Amino acid sequence: MGKLSDYGEIAITDNGKPTALLLQIPDGLFNETLKAVRRVKAIKSLNDIWAKTKNLTPMTDEEIEAEIQAVRAEAKAVY
Repeated sequence: MGKLSDYGEIAITDNGKPTALLLQIPDGLFNETLKAVRRVKAIKSLNDIWAKTKNLTPMTDEEIEAEIQAVRAEAKAVY
């Protein structure tokens, strides 16, 4: 295995399956690097959600209105 400084990143595995990534962070760029990693994770989560919605049948206007009314009724009951 090479050094982190040779590659800039090293995959950590568990029984041959990648489970973590060790990144070399340039001086003074920790916060920017952390923000970038978090941004990529958020985009991945959104893409996963969007992929799940592709197979859903769109709601009719009546179904949407029924959902709105149900939430409003529940909110009134709570408050």
